[in-house]
Amino acid sequence: MGTATFNIQPVDPLTGQPLTPYTFQTNVEAYRQNPIVAGGTVENNPFNLTIVSDSNSLYGLSFTTAYPIPTNNGEYLAQYWGINFNNQTGEFQGTLVEDNAEISAVSNYLTLPTEISGVGGGIYMPFPGNILEGAQISGVISQTDFQATIIGNTNQFDSFTIGIYDTWF
Repeated sequence: MGTATFNIQPVDPLTGQPLTPYTFQTNVEAYRQNPIVAGGTVENNPFNLTIVSDSNSLYGLSFTTAYPIPTNNGEYLAQYWGINFNNQTGEFQGTLVEDNAEISAVSNYLTLPTEISGVGGGIYMPFPGNILEGAQISGVISQTDFQATIIGNTNQFDSFTIGIYDTWF
């Protein structure tokens, strides 16, 4: 089990003005496997990468480079990230090139503490925000561990930087 540190810069959706930034940490698991094959299509990345927050956490991250979507005619491979990988150094970088929102197949999102409007008093609830196309990931993969930084924006007007560290089993 690894950790992810979230640095969030929320923005007031009505005024566009920045609100007070905040930081939180959650446990995550990073999984690397061969590119996914679904519906006769092979993922166009050197590997499939999935990063998920611990299921016991209210807040966190859902990240995947590609995911098979069941359809009436089999499976459709929803591809999200374009990843470049240097096999000699273990360094990688990528961009979220397709969020697949138009087919209701969003799989890359943050669940952030969101203040309930009109209630005040610091009452928060978990609320998902889709990671927008153009987000960036970079990092290093070794035989023993995984380190990455994800930078981007959500459809809830928040900008973020997430630092991730995990060890492989």
